[in-house]
Amino acid sequence: MASILTTHVGALPDPAFPAESARTDDDLRAAVRQVVRHQRDVGIDVVNEGELTKGGNFVTYINERLSGFKAGDASVMSSVLTSSRDWTEFADFYTKAITNGTLFEQTGSAPSQTTARRMELVCRGPIRYIGMSLLQREIDALRDALDGRSPADAFLTTTAPASIEVGRKNEYYKNQEDFVVGLADALKVEYEAIAAAGFQIQIDDAWLAALWDRIGIQMGLAAYKRYCMMRVEALNQALTNIPEEQIRYHLCWGSWHGPHLYDIPMADIVDVMLAVKARTYLFEAANARPSRPCRSNSSRSKLELTWMSIDGAAVGVTLPTE
Repeated sequence: MASILTTHVGALPDPAFPAESARTDDDLRAAVRQVVRHQRDVGIDVVNEGELTKGGNFVTYINERLSGFKAGDASVMSSVLTSSRDWTEFADFYTKAITNGTLFEQTGSAPSQTTARRMELVCRGPIRYIGMSLLQREIDALRDALDGRSPADAFLTTTAPASIEVGRKNEYYKNQEDFVVGLADALKVEYEAIAAAGFQIQIDDAWLAALWDRIGIQMGLAAYKRYCMMRVEALNQALTNIPEEQIRYHLCWGSWHGPHLYDIPMADIVDVMLAVKARTYLFEAANARPSRPCRSNSSRSKLELTWMSIDGAAVGVTLPTE
């Protein structure tokens, strides 16, 4: 009997709340095993390690895995966030949410599960991937927790060049396009290693949509989509050697808990998403102001769409469209 498979998009509560730097390999494996067991217990078919091996942050985990960067101006990332049309119009709300510690996936009284790392970096040399030992630690922890089950029923997350680019200033490559390609070439090593281990690889790309009300509105839709497509092309080049059926692509508008009045409509960006080489696509079905569903006229023969009902911790349902 055919069944509908369930999955989710990555980060899950850490059972121990430790700082990542204080966690031994044995501690990490025990925590990952517990997180995988919880997923199985609630009926999740395609599981992951909860991103415990990344310190809970889908962007800054890569800092230790890429060479060519130095610390940059600490105000850069703050200015990226606050330049949002939403953050400007609802400035009082966002100021209080940041002050109270409730903007992201935690409450003001709960300890943060995200390892603090600098997000503002400057590229001053060639970008190279130097994180294989850290990635192998991830792979080993998840494989151990599967207890002999197929790695094809599990996924590891990684990040798209477009989302790594944000907050990082280029002072080495001759232009921004070359910088993005340099990021993609380095990330290709991580992508291929995850796939070679037999896992599904999930590409997280929150900033592709979330930059719309920061730089896209003033650019106009056509220009913004050209901006996005250049970055999708760099990503696809990095995915060249990976079978499409192993690739999941996760697009979102930022999972901060605040107004999303100026999100780019899915109808305006769905063709950009579908241009990514992937078999499975994951995205929120609506923000806090839902209006109507989005339909795709894609002619691709084997496509799986996963709608996320609320923020990224929600469980999605994968629907094959064949």
